[in-house]
Amino acid sequence: MSRAHNMRGAAATAGRGRAFRSALVTGAVVGAAAVAVAVAGCGTVPGAAVTVDGTQVSTEAVLARVTSVLDASAGASGSSAPADDDTRTQAARTQITDVIRHQLAERAAAESGITVSAKEVNDFIAQYDAYQKSSGSPDLGSVLQVPSASVNDAVYDLQVLDALIKKIPKSGVEVTNVSVTVDAVPASDWATAVADRVKFTADPAAMDAAAAAARAANPQLPGGAESLLEQPHHAAFGLFSAAQGEILLIPQGTQGYLVTRITKRVQAPATLTAQMITNANQTAGLSGEIALASLLFAKDAESARVQVNPRFGTWDPHIVQVVAASDAA
Repeated sequence: MSRAHNMRGAAATAGRGRAFRSALVTGAVVGAAAVAVAVAGCGTVPGAAVTVDGTQVSTEAVLARVTSVLDASAGASGSSAPADDDTRTQAARTQITDVIRHQLAERAAAESGITVSAKEVNDFIAQYDAYQKSSGSPDLGSVLQVPSASVNDAVYDLQVLDALIKKIPKSGVEVTNVSVTVDAVPASDWATAVADRVKFTADPAAMDAAAAAARAANPQLPGGAESLLEQPHHAAFGLFSAAQGEILLIPQGTQGYLVTRITKRVQAPATLTAQMITNANQTAGLSGEIALASLLFAKDAESARVQVNPRFGTWDPHIVQVVAASDAA
């Protein structure tokens, strides 16, 4: 599971928040890689995709977000690989999580007396856009993994999180951590990875044998224990929102994909510090950093009335993510 390249530059000054400045650039690679594997929208599902405190967001709107983000990422990467249903569902979980997160950011800002002006949001965007034009880096929507129409909301959320990070005491705050154990089988290309997922889902013993053989052939193959607090850079691939037994297809750049199975999943209390979030930009990029910082919304997440269409998963307020239905705590 490859890490983001450590890119630095003018975008390190974008926005006022210290936690999310340099991560905007670092996160571009992780964010693009996480969604570049899929280019098609999910199938039609009637009704609301999610309801937050009585406000509904339609399935159609969420699927439009999925299509917009995946098409943009595919265009940037030059990929033409079609998505399978599992990949599209994971992309939808990410988009629904973003929709809910924005509602939680507004709640948290109101409760904590945090004010983020339209000018601050626009200045943040303008500074990044200037950097993007001069460097050829991905646009801000691609970095944040949101449609262009939702960039302002996403930047608002970042700035609220920044303010909350500054309020964390030195001793840290208690959050819920997710730990998983995984095994993996390399696949040379997307078609092979999809075929392997179908085969291994139908025959778990075949995955056992293939993973053991792959590990014997390459002891350095990624796998074993992972945790949200220690490996937040893997949050972008859905590693911590997937169900036990679920198989993910994780891009490895020019080296194909890892067909990755969640063999164990555990949630437990842990301590999150501001330094951990700041350090995350070194390895996690923006998506992983957001995954950590969003744990600060847990109090609001637990009190909010959130309902997710079971077609996509279940809302887990402890880790502030939409997860596969069988893994909600």
